[in-house]
Amino acid sequence: MNPYKQLPIYGDAIIHAYSGQNMGDMDPHIFAVAEEAYKQMARNNRNQSIIVSGESGAGKTVSARYAMRYFATVSKSGSNAHVEDKVLASNPITEAVGNAKTTRND
Repeated sequence: MNPYKQLPIYGDAIIHAYSGQNMGDMDPHIFAVAEEAYKQMARNNRNQSIIVSGESGAGKTVSARYAMRYFATVSKSGSNAHVEDKVLASNPITEAVGNAKTTRND
């Protein structure tokens, strides 16, 4: 397997497949976690946090970007045309917080 080859598991079709599903109805995926948080936040009016953890180089930043992209895609509507821009604009903030010096990352 080529580790640099893009897999078709993060595209818009997969986002739409997970949208509206209950946790556990489909295979485990970052979009399943994002959908559950989105449902609790937007539909049930409850604040949410997603903690993405792991070793240095494990893909935490990429996973956070996929979750933000999921939120941006599922929240699109005529009245919320700028929601995607706002969600994706938060990426530099997460990058700044995630790039702290640690014993493993100097």
